[in-house]
Amino acid sequence: MNEPSANQKGRVRILLLEANRADAELCIHKLTSAGLATEVDVVNSSEQFIEKALANPYDIVLSDYRLPSWSGMEALRWLRSSGRDIPLVLVSGTLGDELAIECIKEGANDYVLKDSLDRLPVAVRRALEEGRLRQERDRAEQELRKSEEQYRLLFYSNPHPMWVFDSETLRFLAVNHAAIRHYGYSLREFLSMTVKDIRPAEELERFVKSVDRRVDPGETYNALWKHRKRDSTVIDVEISSQPIVFGSVNAQLVLARDVTAQRRADAELRDSKEQLQLLLDSTPEGIFGIDLQGKYSFSNAASLRILGYDSADALQGKNVHALVHHTKADGSPYPEEECPVLRSMRQGVPFQLADEVFWRPDGTCFPVEYWSYPLLHEGQVVGGVVTFFDISRRKQTEELRRRSEEQYRSIIDGAPYGIFRVDKEGRVIMANPAFVAMLGYENRERVVGRNAVTDIFLDSAEYNHAISGFELAGTSTRYETKWKRNDETAITVRLAGRQFMDERGQPAGFEVFVEDTTEGWLLQKQFEHAQRMEAVGRLAGGIAHDFNNLLMIISSYAQLLEESPHDPARVMQYAGQVRDSASRAGSVVRQLLAFSRDQVMEPTTLDLNYVAADLGKMLPRLLGEDIELVTTLGTNLGKVRADRGQIEQVIMNLAVNARDAMPKGGHLTVETKNVELDTRSSPGHLGDVPPGNYVMLAVSDTGIGMDAETQANIFEPFFTTKESGKGTGLGLATVYRIVKQSRGFIWVDSELNKGSTFKIYLPRIDVPKAAEPVSRSAQIAPGGTETILLVEDELALRVVSRVYLESKGYAILEAGNATEALKVCKNYQREIDVLITDMVMPGMGGIELAKAALEVRPQLSIILVSGYADRTPTDDATAIGASFLQKPFSLDALARLVRTRIEEPRYRGV
Repeated sequence: MNEPSANQKGRVRILLLEANRADAELCIHKLTSAGLATEVDVVNSSEQFIEKALANPYDIVLSDYRLPSWSGMEALRWLRSSGRDIPLVLVSGTLGDELAIECIKEGANDYVLKDSLDRLPVAVRRALEEGRLRQERDRAEQELRKSEEQYRLLFYSNPHPMWVFDSETLRFLAVNHAAIRHYGYSLREFLSMTVKDIRPAEELERFVKSVDRRVDPGETYNALWKHRKRDSTVIDVEISSQPIVFGSVNAQLVLARDVTAQRRADAELRDSKEQLQLLLDSTPEGIFGIDLQGKYSFSNAASLRILGYDSADALQGKNVHALVHHTKADGSPYPEEECPVLRSMRQGVPFQLADEVFWRPDGTCFPVEYWSYPLLHEGQVVGGVVTFFDISRRKQTEELRRRSEEQYRSIIDGAPYGIFRVDKEGRVIMANPAFVAMLGYENRERVVGRNAVTDIFLDSAEYNHAISGFELAGTSTRYETKWKRNDETAITVRLAGRQFMDERGQPAGFEVFVEDTTEGWLLQKQFEHAQRMEAVGRLAGGIAHDFNNLLMIISSYAQLLEESPHDPARVMQYAGQVRDSASRAGSVVRQLLAFSRDQVMEPTTLDLNYVAADLGKMLPRLLGEDIELVTTLGTNLGKVRADRGQIEQVIMNLAVNARDAMPKGGHLTVETKNVELDTRSSPGHLGDVPPGNYVMLAVSDTGIGMDAETQANIFEPFFTTKESGKGTGLGLATVYRIVKQSRGFIWVDSELNKGSTFKIYLPRIDVPKAAEPVSRSAQIAPGGTETILLVEDELALRVVSRVYLESKGYAILEAGNATEALKVCKNYQREIDVLITDMVMPGMGGIELAKAALEVRPQLSIILVSGYADRTPTDDATAIGASFLQKPFSLDALARLVRTRIEEPRYRGV
């Protein structure tokens, strides 16, 4: 007998249901003594039995027949009802024959009396073997069912009609879905028919003879038949048939493939051969065939006409080379062995030439472009075919184009402004001398091939903006940007460009005209700065008033804090008022500095609602008390790409103009909203604006308005309607330039004594939806136990920062300058995690301190802080991995940044 099944450890896992512990141990002893390696779990109740059976894969169950609250037969019934095919042997003190037989009928594998436990190992082995055999039988039956199911699936899911029919009665025994679908009969109809019923009458006699033909087992019978569908349609089918035994019936398995369409196509192909000559004769290119001897085999009408022959008879059977290809274009003989027409057949490869001539019988020749192909049959050359064009007109056109290009090149090279072309990848493919000189290169060769995106444009994104504008406009459009010369110096240029097409009319690149406007740009920047300073001067009084109010609030609440030190509720209230007032003061400072300082144009993704709302806090001071400001902001406003400072200047310039147009006061309205423009919805004044999605920014006043002549010139530089000394004429010109730089459009609507409205349309861009703001309670800054070196020359600021960070659990080392900080770095014996330093201090600055500290402690994280608006992180700060905080900042913002720097991978110095 085979060894019993076992688990992975080689042991038989047994669940023993026995209330008597001594009997259980005796059973285990008998099994072990008989050489059975076992793992036995002993249980004495139904609950324990079910819990163990559910949790473990047992090989066999041994059970007493009677237990205090359960029985072995109940355990057997539970096993079978739960789907567990586990052998069960009853072990009982007394079990009569009738009861034993009943237990075996119920499904018990065996029973052993407790006074005959020597039989237990044999019974266990036999039960395990019976279980193994039963499982193998079940697996075999499953495999058989699976195989039958796969065969059935292949039969019923085959895309071609299949059926089985009785070899004697010819009745259908089985039909797949494709047959039902293709022939139109239902399954019930098929099963009541014979295979003769799907034959047309004229095929029956032939079919009966084929049925009488003996087909050996394994042999496949293939034939072409006609079948009749339910709707009486007759189709052509290819039949493959094999003899099989279906159940106990000798039958035939048939696969039918409908070839009606294929046979129809074959017939059409035969018909098409008759039309081939018509097709050849209708084409404008000359075509003729050659046999293996190099003689004409066929010609089309165009070939005869171009070569100057009246009929194919004049060519048929004649040597091709001797008739049309005997002499080269220069008049020298053309040896037959060099003739590409004949070499194509000899070598079995095609040839294409466009610089040779064919000859006519009158002795004249013409330039020709021709293709010579070998004709292959089963890999062997059986002839050749030649197609050709008379390219006389093309040659004339090419000569005219060459002369035109020479003239174009002369004009381009003599132009006083730069002209260049780039391909679709941005590589320079043409440049004129003025363009080369503008960039400071020695010659054209040093420029051609360079990538304009990386080698010419100072900002690669600007290249994409310019090209998009040229592409969108379809015609020449202007764009202003910055370039870098060969020596890396920057120049300001004004571009006008357009797409150019290749010979197939497909976009091939862009042609760009360049004007160096560096000098004019510098003058413009000076003017813009002067405008800002003028506006700052106007704002100073209002801001001073605001600051005095804020300082009064802070001072007053500080006094209240001193007088109420033991009232926590009031301390929290007063401290909150101080913090809010300080935040408002910082916001005013940031707005004023951002507006007044010069900045390089840095387009970013903007929400014009935020820009208008922030600037709206400053405009009332600029406008005066007699002008009411109304702000109407659109909902779900789209984003635009522009420089925030420049957009603020646009609004400020328009607001100043509006104020001057309302000397007796009035209303100024700033409005934003989403607009969608197309050829139907665009108003007439926007006819030159490409259709699309835009964000509109409108500034309207109730002032004196403008007449039509003024509106026509309003954006011209130095044009002004103000009296001498009251205006430069550059304010609206600046607005126009900024809007155009931002790829936008501006329009003015005004009537005398009815006010003016300026509408700006900027392209709307898609950006991911921003995350919901986090509540202040969720923004409580985390703390830690790390060590921080705090360097600040302002004692009060250093003290409050130290106290706050210590309240967060950090260990703080202090220094009032860089010299003290370096001593701490060198002498402190433990690790320092973060260096927080002011950027501007007496003596050594913050960046120099950070570099020196990193030489001593390479793992140090750096945080730079500054109260100067123009002191932003430099390349040196970026190189050492420093973070930056602009004063004034909140202490919790400082704590969050400290925690972020501590938890991120440490910067490693070079």
